[in-house]
Amino acid sequence: MRTTRLTQSIKGLSTDPPIEGDSPNHIEELLRELTRAKAYLWHGSPHRALRTLEDLTRGHRMPNDSVS
Repeated sequence: MRTTRLTQSIKGLSTDPPIEGDSPNHIEELLRELTRAKAYLWHGSPHRALRTLEDLTRGHRMPNDSVS
């Protein structure tokens, strides 16, 4: 998945109704993590980037995900 698509998906989360326990800075934190993953890729650390992206997406359903 391209990082542009991930960025758009994260920004789209702000239009969803808030979940209990969700901090107001949640979107900014997710965008910061995505930026960190992009920096790892740029500097040649794909394993750290993958780990960061896995942590980023863990527990968050993206709009394309189907519900089983």
